[in-house]
Amino acid sequence: MSKFNTIPSQKQSNLADGISYRNDAKHELAISVMSSTLSNDFFYEREESRIASLETLSKELIADNEASFVAKCAIYARHNANLRSVSHVLGVTLCENATGSGVIKPAINRLIKRVDDMTELVSLWNTKHPQSMVPNGMRKAFREVLEEKRFDAYQLKKYEQKNAKVKLKDIIRLARPSKHLELYKQVLDVNLPKIEQLHTSIKRDTDIQETFIDLAKANKVGYMEALKMTPKILEGYGREETFKVWKEIILSKTLQSRSGVLPFRYYKAYIDLTQCQSTPVVDPMNQIDLEEVREKYLPRSVYKDIRNVLEEAFSYVTRIEPLASEGEKVAILIDNSGSMDSQSLGISLFSHAQILAKAIIENVGCSNTYLYFWSDICEEWKLELNFTFEQISRHHAANRATYVNMPFHRLIEDEIIVDKVIILTDNQMYAQNSKKETFKTYADLYKQRIAPDVKVLFWDLAGYGAGTPIKLDGDFLEISGLSDKLLRVAPKLWNDPDALVNEIESINL
Repeated sequence: MSKFNTIPSQKQSNLADGISYRNDAKHELAISVMSSTLSNDFFYEREESRIASLETLSKELIADNEASFVAKCAIYARHNANLRSVSHVLGVTLCENATGSGVIKPAINRLIKRVDDMTELVSLWNTKHPQSMVPNGMRKAFREVLEEKRFDAYQLKKYEQKNAKVKLKDIIRLARPSKHLELYKQVLDVNLPKIEQLHTSIKRDTDIQETFIDLAKANKVGYMEALKMTPKILEGYGREETFKVWKEIILSKTLQSRSGVLPFRYYKAYIDLTQCQSTPVVDPMNQIDLEEVREKYLPRSVYKDIRNVLEEAFSYVTRIEPLASEGEKVAILIDNSGSMDSQSLGISLFSHAQILAKAIIENVGCSNTYLYFWSDICEEWKLELNFTFEQISRHHAANRATYVNMPFHRLIEDEIIVDKVIILTDNQMYAQNSKKETFKTYADLYKQRIAPDVKVLFWDLAGYGAGTPIKLDGDFLEISGLSDKLLRVAPKLWNDPDALVNEIESINL
């Protein structure tokens, strides 16, 4: 037997200190990209560790002459999954390691969806290489983008970034475009025409609603801007016209599609709205104008109207290929242990899990769905007509331990027969006090006793490195990542474990 030249094993430890199996580098990078919002630290992993993992996988592929796959992953992240920061990390990694591959310039070109993608790429490069010039491939890509005039004066002004470390005029100097010089001279001279933006206009105007209506009628309110500023725009619900104009923007399928908005944004707008909502205390000795009180605080009926609009828009953006076929029964098991309280993109992982559950329920139907919350206990939530934002906001992650055997014990105990089981968690795949008994141990028990033909999807929302790679083993599917785009990919993975990799591979550079 060889002492040093041994056969490599896929078995390894994940960040929850349990056994998992490493997939090949393409699958690992693909799922790591889908897992990487890079918004902040998770319970088990710091952002720096996630970036290091992405860089290691990318370097491994580039060394194996697969730089094109890394480039396609970056493009997929930026355009298909609407994940910006991870695309910038992959773009810079290509610049560092794929010189001579021919993919750097076309890849960087495709990553530039907004003006500030260029400033972000340069800023990341400067952070990692403070003494080195920005690479030629990146500068040439910038030049192509500027010479084709991908962005007009309004967009350039919007992302001028006069106070940032890397300013737009720095990009112009780096790229040295030879076309549209009058436009770019305005950038260099800080002389672009002023633009009206909702958030800047509100700072100086006392009549927020009138400002919003005027800008909206002039088509100067962006979709994401209207969504993010929902509480401020609708404060007091002072005019019916305000709500009507806002509603038209939020329910515009054209604007929604162009924005690439992620579903969680609608819930975030709802939560921001509820946090602005409060009950005024009126001192009888204070001669306060009751009309002023009514103007400042939202009545519950209006609050419900706003929520309904946000939910309607959410339903449209989450129309997907369902994870179950017509008539199939589904059990959704949501981890609500303490670690699920980790924040990502402004809300907890637990809230993200519920949002994904809502998307699944709306495509499968309440009558076909069982919903459970589990930690070291398991409780069923009775679904009626829908799973609403208001209901989601009532649930919070419990400060409890996590035993993945509990939900399966509950399904067995209640003799619940379903066709699909979907587990939403953050790498919690183990039973009580055991690193050997995984969710599969108890899913197998459920199969043997209750539902022999059930299929099980284990979804690790946090996607901790080497924790749950995409892996199809009989009727067990494991995926990881926070992106709702996986809702579209997951149904295909039941039949083809390479579906995500194949989608990425199909991108033309």
